[in-house]
Formats: sequence, C-alpha cells, structure tokens
Amino acid sequence: MIHQRHSDLLPLLPAALNYARHLLKDAAAAEDILQEVTIHALQTNHFPVVNDSLKPWLLRVVRNRCIDRIRSFHSEVDEQVLDHVAAPKANDPEHCLEQTQLRASVLSALAELPTEQRELLVLRELNECSYADIAAILNIPAGTVMSSLHRARLALKAVIVSRMGES
Repeated sequence: MIHQRHSDLLPLLPAALNYARHLLKDAAAAEDILQEVTIHALQTNHFPVVNDSLKPWLLRVVRNRCIDRIRSFHSEVDEQVLDHVAAPKANDPEHCLEQTQLRASVLSALAELPTEQRELLVLRELNECSYADIAAILNIPAGTVMSSLHRARLALKAVIVSRMGES
C-alpha cells in the first residue's frame, strides 16, 4: 500500500515543491513543507483512490500547509526570487544567456504580483494544472479560475512592460 502511494506521489513531488517555493518564497521552508506533506500522504486514510485526483489533492494539501506556515510566522516571507525553472538546454552560450535573463526577469516580475495572482500563474503555467484542477486546489469555480488567470496574465504583462520602460 505505502509502496504504491510512494510510486504514485513521486512524479508529482517536483510540482509540489515548485508550488510551495512560490507560495513561501523560501526554499528551505518549501522543502520542509514537502517533507511534511509527503509523510502525511503516505500515512493518511484520506489518500485519493483515483489517480486523476491525486495531483489536485496533493497541491491542495501543500497549499494548506503553506498557508498555515505563513500564518504561524505572523510576518512577511522572505522576498527572494527563486531560480527553480530548468536551465536552458541550448548549446549556444548567447542563447543560454538570453534565456537565463528572460527567466530571471519573468520570475522577478511574477514575485511582484499579489499572492493570489502569483499562485494561479504558478499552478497553470509552471505546474501545468488544468482549470478544473486549479478550481479543486483553490476551492473556487472553474469560471473564476479562467477570469482570474486572465487578470493575472494582464498584471504580469503590465509589470514586465513597465520594467521595459524603465530600462
């Protein structure tokens, strides 16, 4: 039973860690949360039976643990930008530099967004969750997910455009 749960969870752990990092903005705390959630998932009696519902369930548990952690600190989380996105795989050094700079710029702009918008974008664009999965994770209607994502993308674009005007 535990071995099956472990093999079901294993491919989802990078997405869960990525999500926790964006919520907490603290790599060490995100790793702690992931460890707690993994132990919980292996021991719980409420483990999803259907494999399709496992990812939303896991990310919801991660989200709830992150919210609990943030509340327990009663202060703002660190403002560091995490370089967690895979490095570019091109052989051209100039292309690699451009991709690295672009990635850093987008992640930095993402960090400026309000938590709700950042969370939606991380779930959809980085973790590749479906609208239905995001709705289940955040406990909101799918229509709200779509409209909120649209606003989040516009906000991200506005941050990036304003930075381009400053340089």
